[in-house]
Amino acid sequence: MHAPRVNIYSIFSALLLVLCSMLALAGALGVRSALSADVLYIGDAADKTVKRFDAVSGVFLDGDLDPSNNPDAFVRSKSGGLDGPRGMFVDGDQLAVANENVESREAGAVLRYNRDTGAFLGAWVPSTDKNAPFAPFGIVREAFPEKVLYVASSVSSHGNSPGKLLTYNSNGAFLASFRSVSSHGDFHPRGIVFGPDGLVYVSVQSLKKDGLGGEVMRFAADGKFIGTFISDKGGVGQLNRPEGLVFGPDGRLYVTSIRANSNDTDSIRIYDQTGKFVDKINLYEPGKDRVFAQALLFGPERKLFVPITNTGEVRRYDVASKQYLLFVPPARSGGQLREPWYLTFGATDAKTLNYQEVAAGGPNLQRCICQDGTTLDICAQVDCDSGPAQDAICAPACEGRGGEAATGCIPDDPQCAAQHQSPAGALGTRQPAGPLGR
Repeated sequence: MHAPRVNIYSIFSALLLVLCSMLALAGALGVRSALSADVLYIGDAADKTVKRFDAVSGVFLDGDLDPSNNPDAFVRSKSGGLDGPRGMFVDGDQLAVANENVESREAGAVLRYNRDTGAFLGAWVPSTDKNAPFAPFGIVREAFPEKVLYVASSVSSHGNSPGKLLTYNSNGAFLASFRSVSSHGDFHPRGIVFGPDGLVYVSVQSLKKDGLGGEVMRFAADGKFIGTFISDKGGVGQLNRPEGLVFGPDGRLYVTSIRANSNDTDSIRIYDQTGKFVDKINLYEPGKDRVFAQALLFGPERKLFVPITNTGEVRRYDVASKQYLLFVPPARSGGQLREPWYLTFGATDAKTLNYQEVAAGGPNLQRCICQDGTTLDICAQVDCDSGPAQDAICAPACEGRGGEAATGCIPDDPQCAAQHQSPAGALGTRQPAGPLGR
């Protein structure tokens, strides 16, 4: 299909005006530029906030130069009831955040905020719901053929009660709960991700005895238990208390692991497609100061981003060399994070946690044709050659219009380049210029 005709002079003028305004704002806030191609969101367990950083430079984006309202943050503690941010993902123009409610005896919740302003938009699953997750950690979202939220609830009540995997629809209505049939009641899910095979992979900890060891289990999308992918009794040099897990661009599974004792090291363990342990990245050398991580995520340039829980730093690893650059400095060196945990980029896929590289030149134009004849034009960081990527945008967009009929995609559309770069900025509703499709 052909891009619609545009007034180049008008677009250039609009771009220049937006650029000048953004640069002025960036200068006032002391940040590099508000026109960054992507943003990194991180939950800080110490002050119970969500904070933002430039996805390329690591520059903090939420400084306001006003010491009276510290700590500076994108989403502040208690906003919408936020009291322990855990798993998170970007869903269109919203940021979904699992809230553990650590200072109360209430159940947890899944909250929604505007991804650009941080304004509270309401609860996806409120803590008052009788089927709310009691202690939610990892969350992911399936978008097609219908939107389904998956939540790993580590326990189902106070104490060491077994946890559950819970699912909800787009309106927050409870769908189902499921757990492993082989866990014998010691099922405490933490991280969650859809794998390349379409199965749900879940890191599972044990709360019995010394808590060492752990498992990664697999479920079908409908909750059917498929089997144990990784099982480890734990100990020195083994998998202990797994939490964060993500598939890398190389197809291997990366899992955080806590040390067994002072003779061990905290690490990121790496497994192949069969679940066989193949390598690991030690987070420090034996004898050096201990650091540990509980979450991880691949981001720009295929690098592995690892928040270090006990120092506040964020590391950017090259997994081939196992070397890292300091992306966000530790708290003792002036960094803004005290206890970083779960994280997401704006361009992280909410289902697979894969990172979709963002071009700095601007998003593409995603055109969605709905069954009722409506055409929706949406600026999106989307792979125009990927049908599933387009469906992930158009299926929910057409949900109230009879469903998706067809899609089209215009790379580097000038109308989208003139907008603030947002993975889901709608241009509006209009009639198609001609036949579209994949």
